[in-house]
Amino acid sequence: MTSEVSMLSFPRSLVVVLVVAPLLAAPGVAYAGLVPPADGPSPPVVEVAPAAADRPKGEEREREWEDKDHVRVGALLGLGYPRPVALEVMVKIERALGLGVEAGMMPPLTVGPLSTSFWGVAGDLRVFPFQGAFFIGMRAGYQRMKATATASVPGLGTLSESAVADTYFVNPRIGFLWTLESGVTLGLDVGVQVPIQKSYVDTLPDSVSSEVRGSLVGVANAFGYTVTPSVDLLRIGFLF
Repeated sequence: MTSEVSMLSFPRSLVVVLVVAPLLAAPGVAYAGLVPPADGPSPPVVEVAPAAADRPKGEEREREWEDKDHVRVGALLGLGYPRPVALEVMVKIERALGLGVEAGMMPPLTVGPLSTSFWGVAGDLRVFPFQGAFFIGMRAGYQRMKATATASVPGLGTLSESAVADTYFVNPRIGFLWTLESGVTLGLDVGVQVPIQKSYVDTLPDSVSSEVRGSLVGVANAFGYTVTPSVDLLRIGFLF
């Protein structure tokens, strides 16, 4: 039985030796787990082309976008309250910090016997804790409201008098400011404006009616002479 098995397996072994040995001796042929002869040439190296031809362009575009986000500079137009129209120059650094200077105003307004003018300037700080659109901000500045009223004073006739309210304020707030890849920037925020120093002066004579005096003080209070809500309904601009 043993002799029969050996005779049957011998031809198979012989076939393996005869087939594999010439292949191993062939120069430049490498197999997994086998080392080519030392005196033979190295196997050819085949370079594989990138799967997507536009991949370098995409990577370059993303790199340019990241480079821009290190520092962006631009201007924003704001619509809100208490200063209805504002123009801000802003620098945004590393998506994390925004520094700005703004000037705001209200167009001259006449209501009944009152004519008012209103403007302010402020410095602005925004912190983006998640390097996204959400920010925590603090604005600090100065504003002036001037109102002129026509009053009828017994014995003196009709007089034109004025009142001026000056306010130094801080304005903590929270909001969102989105900057698109193109640089277009949109935002909104809410907060509260708190006066830290204020003064009120009017030229009304003592004999003027309390109604007129109360109207002037009411206008001053409405535009930030006291604690006032602040709302930026829209900030729109461009950051390069």
